[in-house]
Amino acid sequence: MNMASDLLQFLDRGGWVLWMIFLLCTVLLSLLAERVWFFGHYTQHLKKTINRWKNRQDRNSQDAQMIRTSWLAQEQQNLQTNFHIIRTLIMICPLAGLLGTVTGMIELFSQMGQSGLPESDQLLAGLTRICLPTLAGLATAVTGLWLFTLCQNAAQKRLQTLSRGLAQ
Repeated sequence: MNMASDLLQFLDRGGWVLWMIFLLCTVLLSLLAERVWFFGHYTQHLKKTINRWKNRQDRNSQDAQMIRTSWLAQEQQNLQTNFHIIRTLIMICPLAGLLGTVTGMIELFSQMGQSGLPESDQLLAGLTRICLPTLAGLATAVTGLWLFTLCQNAAQKRLQTLSRGLAQ
């Protein structure tokens, strides 16, 4: 319970933009987790597809090659499901962090314009509101990019395995 209240305090310190980044991060990590789960269970499907191909009597005709090409295209699409959404979220995160920086600076300068130089704890709170969204946006993007690269490599490896299996 204490951890949840700490998270809420952290998010509140960064302002509404940090909440938005938290939501982006949650969606991004959920999509990546789904892909990791899918790849973990894909091996069974891969074996079945290769066995289905090997059990075909006709593997050399033009029709058979069209079927092979169709299967490969369908599996490539299955392996890369949601990749475009994941890529987009990764690109949005640093921009959202920058938005937090700009809105935090506007708020801090607005307060300074109305009441003069703030007290040190007010200044620290303002600087926190400026820096936290930037940090969160960049950290989310870097983590997402790293995990996405792992997913891309896993998809490519499985597609190559399938391609070799269907070539025989």
